[in-house]
Amino acid sequence: MASHYAIMNGIGLFAISQHPVYSKRLAGPLIIAGTTLFSGSIFALLLYREKMGSFARVVGPTTPIGGLLMIGGYLSLLF
Repeated sequence: MASHYAIMNGIGLFAISQHPVYSKRLAGPLIIAGTTLFSGSIFALLLYREKMGSFARVVGPTTPIGGLLMIGGYLSLLF
């Protein structure tokens, strides 16, 4: 699922990069940060599931923060 979101957001970023007006706004950086936190935290949780410990307590809460950043990036395109 994380790879699906990463690919779809990559396509969205490519579409944003084709329009110079949108690329200078807040949308691009928010989508990049959101994808990194959202997909990256899911990848990290899956890769290190045997060695979790306190790692899950640090990485786990970043997933919804990344999701909110992605939503914020796409909402900023609307306005």
